Amino acid sequence: MTSLSDIPVRVDCAMRQTHDLSIVDSVLSEIQISLRRLIESGQPSVIDLRLLPRMRSATYQSLKEALSMGEVTAVIEAEVKITVRETQYPGVWWLTHTNEQGGIVTEFIEITMIPDILRPHTADLRAGLKRLDQALAVSRVEPPATTHIGTIAPGQTKGQRP
Repeated sequence: MTSLSDIPVRVDCAMRQTHDLSIVDSVLSEIQISLRRLIESGQPSVIDLRLLPRMRSATYQSLKEALSMGEVTAVIEAEVKITVRETQYPGVWWLTHTNEQGGIVTEFIEITMIPDILRPHTADLRAGLKRLDQALAVSRVEPPATTHIGTIAPGQTKGQRP
């Protein structure tokens, strides 16, 4: 009588690599669709990497390499450290949330102009303005009534006058 341990088992590495590539291709295709939607309608999208089928580390690394790094990186030092990294595709951002021990809590790919986590809340803007008002009141500097000549207004390029 033959037992299960007598049956040879072989893992087909070519099949595994094909599966890994199909996951990466699927994610890249979803990003392509989302980026097109962002351009055409302004609608942002989020891909939660934790909800994808279990990725082997090689698949994960292939996805990171396919997206590569862009020009912008921001780190938010809070209760959970958040690293926001633009990929080589403008509008496609890789966000990693890590705990105090450096373990990854969540990871997202956001397809958006600017990730929401980088946008200040109105309450924070008001608090910052209040602190600036107080700092200027202490130094007895009056705020200017018009835009300062060295300030560049939105839509203005350096060297233009407001």
